[in-house]
Amino acid sequence: MDGQLVSMDEFNAVWDQARHSAGALLQASGGYSGHRVEETLQNFRMQRAVGLLQVLRHEVESPTSPPSAASPGFLEEVQVVAELALRRHSDSRDK
Repeated sequence: MDGQLVSMDEFNAVWDQARHSAGALLQASGGYSGHRVEETLQNFRMQRAVGLLQVLRHEVESPTSPPSAASPGFLEEVQVVAELALRRHSDSRDK
């Protein structure tokens, strides 16, 4: 982290992330969840993405938040994933 101190909130968030990742992997590898490893990891990634987007939403809504140079690329990726997911779920409902 380039010599920067990390707050306890940030440390706890990272620790929770590691704990949830390990838990998901253990469940999938042990067969306890009823899902394959790939399904469990995909579900976990989606939950993590939702959490990250919620944090970003609060930052973007803040009037003191400066514009980010990374925003256009990030928003393009979000758009592509959203369109693919919507198409996939629409196709599965139509069957």
